[in-house]
Amino acid sequence: MNIIKKLPEIFKNNIDKKISNNREVYCSFFNNNLNDKDINSLIEELFNSDRAVYNIRVIVNTNNKVYDTYLVARTSTYLLTIDEERILIKDITSIQIKNP
Repeated sequence: MNIIKKLPEIFKNNIDKKISNNREVYCSFFNNNLNDKDINSLIEELFNSDRAVYNIRVIVNTNNKVYDTYLVARTSTYLLTIDEERILIKDITSIQIKNP
């Protein structure tokens, strides 16, 4: 006893050309954010280290200037140095710890 009915077939369209959509993708958030994450993580490491941060000599490269100084504090947008200068965090290109 075969009570299962034969169902109609599903329509399948023939694809006779090469499909190349989704080959190139543009993500605008990859342009500068990776560098910002690296700099912010390095700043966090400096301020969370066991050493006092004002005893760590650093070289901070920005878009406009190179600072050879000690860091004292951090705000949400600035780094404050022992020389009473404010360095805008978004302008920082690199930070290096200078060996004593």
